[in-house]
Amino acid sequence: MVFKAWEEAELLEVINAVLAKKHPDYEAINRLMKVREDLFTAGFRPRLATPMLLAILGRLKDRELSNVLSKAGFRAGEMDTILTFEERALAAQKELVGKKMQAPVDAYRFLEKFPLEQMAYLLAESNNSGALSKIRAYLHKWRPIRNGMPQVANELEALGMPRGAKFDQIVEQVFAMQLTGRGKTPEEREKILRKLSGIKEQPKKKEKEKKPSRSAAKAHAHAAAAVSAAAHQKHAAAKAEAKHAAKSKAVTARAAGRSAAPKAHAGHAGGAKKKHRR
Repeated sequence: MVFKAWEEAELLEVINAVLAKKHPDYEAINRLMKVREDLFTAGFRPRLATPMLLAILGRLKDRELSNVLSKAGFRAGEMDTILTFEERALAAQKELVGKKMQAPVDAYRFLEKFPLEQMAYLLAESNNSGALSKIRAYLHKWRPIRNGMPQVANELEALGMPRGAKFDQIVEQVFAMQLTGRGKTPEEREKILRKLSGIKEQPKKKEKEKKPSRSAAKAHAHAAAAVSAAAHQKHAAAKAEAKHAAKSKAVTARAAGRSAAPKAHAGHAGGAKKKHRR
């Protein structure tokens, strides 16, 4: 750091004896440098001349600060801007945490016009958690949502609403809702856009039951007939087989009966001969 190097080389006496005696506020300078990087990340390129000057001269009393600025060649109007800078920043902070700024969209609109130098000063020096929370939300959450609003406009136009005053009003309403966490997904946004615009969803057409074509019906009839014929043929074959089995069984039974009959006759004849001999 330049001032640190000058101080080590005892060159601050050349700039101002009071500053050399009380030393620059290096902690305040480092805090502001970190805030500057944070603003760069959020897409800003701020000029922080006034808050940096106040950080450098932060250990000086009001009268000493005025004398240093006067000897440095600042004009009366410039000195007044620097000396009242902190007061104006704190007044804006009070307004930011007031009742009128409870809605995120109101806080966004306020911070959108808020001087970056004052915003950087509060981020570096303020202990007000409510104000700091809103400023950080504006930088890292609300502004990215704002940058995505052209997509919302395209979605509304795709629903069939022409661009115009009411169109822009609806887009702003959706933006205010998104700041509160609503409408994050395309499906949620579509429901919100339809409700705000009055564009109802088209009813889904019911698919008519398709009647089978004549060729398909004819083919189905042929198939059914073929199945029926096959079943009838199978039943006839089973019936014929059963009939054949019964017939074979009957023939076998008759054959067995015939072979048994001569034996019985021969036995009877032998008995008769023996009886006759007696």
